[in-house]
Amino acid sequence: MLLRLAWGRDAAALVSRMIAHRDAPLGTHADRCRLADAFGPENIVQYLAFRRALAPEAAGWDELSARLAALFTPGVCYNTATLAVNGGDLLRAGFVPGPALGAALRALTDAVVAGRLPNEKAALLDAARRL
Repeated sequence: MLLRLAWGRDAAALVSRMIAHRDAPLGTHADRCRLADAFGPENIVQYLAFRRALAPEAAGWDELSARLAALFTPGVCYNTATLAVNGGDLLRAGFVPGPALGAALRALTDAVVAGRLPNEKAALLDAARRL
């Protein structure tokens, strides 16, 4: 529908993604990390404007905006790409290519986002060896 209204593919995809996330929870750090991953630093402002338009009476939009912006600070982990280790690091640590490697990266990311591990290479490699 949006493409028929002469919207570009990128804009149509963004609007569709915002609609799909219109009821996404916002309360926890993990919730905010999922949104940061879904929208990235380039689109999170538009997403927040969209959510604010849906519930203008809700309080805390400025605080939420600041918390989301803080996720895009270098060194902060909100997804696998921002983890202090990558697949190459795990391969050098003895992992073999395949699904287990991806699962290990996701588990490490989840642990960092949940606050159970620091986003530090040495700690993450140590934790990966115990997986």
